[in-house]
Amino acid sequence: YESDVNYQKIYAVNLTYDENSHGKSCSLCYKSYQHNDTISLTRCNHTFHANCLKDWFDYQSTCPSCNKVCMA
Repeated sequence: YESDVNYQKIYAVNLTYDENSHGKSCSLCYKSYQHNDTISLTRCNHTFHANCLKDWFDYQSTCPSCNKVCMA
């Protein structure tokens, strides 16, 4: 599945949510992060639920927050 290959080139890191280190909610689905959620940190330092961002990058190549190109 092609988007899975591109998905791996996009991220800086996938993290477990820590309320002291990251924003409070995902700007793609608007849901609050919960303890132990897997979130993705883009190269431009924006966080989203990992699954939300993966779905976004199936159709887009830019960060949903700042529109910077995120493809490797």
